[in-house]
Amino acid sequence: MLNLQGPRRTLAASVAAAAVVALIIGVLYTMHSVQGTRAGSGGSHGNNTVVVPTPTPHPQGDYSATPGPLANYVSKFYTTSDPPSDGNSVNVRSHFVVGDTVYVSAIVHGLPKGAHTISIRWYLNGIRVDLPPETQTGTTIDGDKRVVFALQYPSPGLGAAKIYIDRPATDKTDDPKDPTLAGTIFFAVEMPTPAATQQPGHPTPTPFLPTATPHQ
Repeated sequence: MLNLQGPRRTLAASVAAAAVVALIIGVLYTMHSVQGTRAGSGGSHGNNTVVVPTPTPHPQGDYSATPGPLANYVSKFYTTSDPPSDGNSVNVRSHFVVGDTVYVSAIVHGLPKGAHTISIRWYLNGIRVDLPPETQTGTTIDGDKRVVFALQYPSPGLGAAKIYIDRPATDKTDDPKDPTLAGTIFFAVEMPTPAATQQPGHPTPTPFLPTATPHQ
């Protein structure tokens, strides 16, 4: 009889060794895949990761004027990009770019005879703006008159302006029911749209326009 136990043991050992090698290869491949996934999801740690900047959302809000207790004495209350004057057309707008000067214009009328002080307060994202000392925040009128105030906004956000009539200097509140408040107007201050830049080494192609040859 032939002795088959020796070849059988050798074959079994070979099969077992092959299985162990396959198992080790599978484990190493799995570990490499997990590490690659973690590196890719970690932002700047992956070599092939593309960082996409988050765009700044446009400020949202109601850009119409909100009347106050003294709204009956104010009309044509809006924001403009140019200083308005009586008799000239007005470029009314509610969206501005950082660095723009925002003009707030209103016509005050129907007040009792005598001098009255019209004042303004500026806001950005609900917080009162810390104004430079030279900023005009009030004017005195006697009779019906258009009042104009201006401020340059250096930061983006939701802007607002409040117009008051004969507001006492001691009144430091921001109550929307303030008895001297004529109205509040809102506007958006947005980041400028970046200009398209041409990549170096890629000149703008000049279109080829064939020239027609006239018939003789």
